[in-house]
Amino acid sequence: MIINISSSQYKLLRGTLTLLEMTPSLLDDIQSAVSNPLLPVADWAKMLLGQNLLAQQIEVRDDAAEVPQISGTAKFLLLLSELTVLRVRDNKSIFVSVLSPIVMQVTEKDLAAGSLSIDLPPQKLLRIKALDKDGKPAVNKLISYQNLREVPTAFYTVKTDINGEVLLCGIKAGAYVVASPECDACEVLVEESVDLDDQEIILQPRPGS
Repeated sequence: MIINISSSQYKLLRGTLTLLEMTPSLLDDIQSAVSNPLLPVADWAKMLLGQNLLAQQIEVRDDAAEVPQISGTAKFLLLLSELTVLRVRDNKSIFVSVLSPIVMQVTEKDLAAGSLSIDLPPQKLLRIKALDKDGKPAVNKLISYQNLREVPTAFYTVKTDINGEVLLCGIKAGAYVVASPECDACEVLVEESVDLDDQEIILQPRPGS
């Protein structure tokens, strides 16, 4: 089966598609996680991939992926990762570690056609990068962030990856405060729009920290 992926925001040049066949017991938990815009996608995606589920990893090129092992109707979770995307509005190439996942139903019609079409929803990307005192990526650094428009407001804490980054994907519009223990807090505004909103925050340690 060929999976065709389309988006009004960007073209997928290359990346990896992980396909997980859903069980009824997992579906509610997954849909709840997907609907939480402040939960870092990478955290619970790793949790899912660590479970004993039927999973396939397929290369994506030019908005399409060939999946050889879909032979029946089922619900699948599609997780796109390690992506190079071309933003439509300015032809800018952007690397995205992981996008918000999608739960899709494969029907008899899809099987007969041998193809499945997926429209990616608009994405908001907030990229937080932490540096150490030498200006190198700070790995496993605690990062706290807060959406000031959330009620009640609460801080969420995550750790940076091997590149010193945290990527918040599919977040809602609003004003955010981002901080790390050795760094001054900074604010970022995520505006309402249909465009891919790829914003980067760089946290640098305070002098003498």
